[in-house]
Amino acid sequence: MSQDTASHREPGSLEDQRIIQCEPADFSDSFWRRFSKNKLALSGAVLVLFVFLISFLAPVISPYDPADINISEMLQAPSAKHWFGTDPLGRDILSRMIWGAQISLKVGFVSVGISLMIGVLLGMG
Repeated sequence: MSQDTASHREPGSLEDQRIIQCEPADFSDSFWRRFSKNKLALSGAVLVLFVFLISFLAPVISPYDPADINISEMLQAPSAKHWFGTDPLGRDILSRMIWGAQISLKVGFVSVGISLMIGVLLGMG
């Protein structure tokens, strides 16, 4: 009866030493290296950071109050005064989009938090 040499390794063999020497790199280092090579991931990260920045700076950069109704300027086309135009109530669409980013981020974080809690509870059970 012969032993299968492919499935049997003696401790201290050359193959064993190669496995020990090939320890995985630090997780954060390998993550950032892989992440920086992925163009789509980088684009998504830049977009999310941009939305975070816009929503954080909304009180400073918003040209108009998003709730202000101005009947005299309803349904205006995009112009230098209203970059994205106005809605049927005369509200500036750009200002409403800037302030709406805050609401979208809040909804996203709450939904991810709820999913995380459900996943953790199911994973523990």
